[in-house]
Amino acid sequence: MKHTESNQEHRKMLITPAEACQLLGIGRTTMYKLIHSGAIPAVRLPGCRRIYLSVEALHEMIQNNTAGGEDNE
Repeated sequence: MKHTESNQEHRKMLITPAEACQLLGIGRTTMYKLIHSGAIPAVRLPGCRRIYLSVEALHEMIQNNTAGGEDNE
């Protein structure tokens, strides 16, 4: 019997701003504006110069800013 794991266990929790740009289809400048404004929270791991973004936070930001419905007309 093979040991199988769900795809969710293999998904990244953190991605780079460049990866987020590709996923969201936005440019680097726009991404860094969103990070610096606090719209997208950034994570800096101890001892690491790079910043990372939480995939979960990106999903929440998208859901919270989705256009549509009566209030957004």
